[in-house]
Amino acid sequence: MVVMMMEEEEEHMKRMKRNELIEEERKKLLIEEVFLRLPPPSVARFKSISKWWRRYLSEPPFVDRYEARNLSVLGFFYQTSYNKFVFRAIPSIPIQSQ
Repeated sequence: MVVMMMEEEEEHMKRMKRNELIEEERKKLLIEEVFLRLPPPSVARFKSISKWWRRYLSEPPFVDRYEARNLSVLGFFYQTSYNKFVFRAIPSIPIQSQ
């Protein structure tokens, strides 16, 4: 009987731990979603708030997601004929590091 109670208690603790981990992951996703919507100067400023934020905002996976979400397309529209407009993208040239 005591062993069954201990096993139930152990199972309960495992579920609680799992739920806490899920809740922690949800918080991280919410924070990330907010950061992804911020302009670059704000993200740079928030890196100075804490070590955790600086580390998180500097991690390559976050940086990749941020850059992918915040790409701006440069280009212009021009008229080829009556009521026909075409968008011409200006390709971005990557900066070569030396």
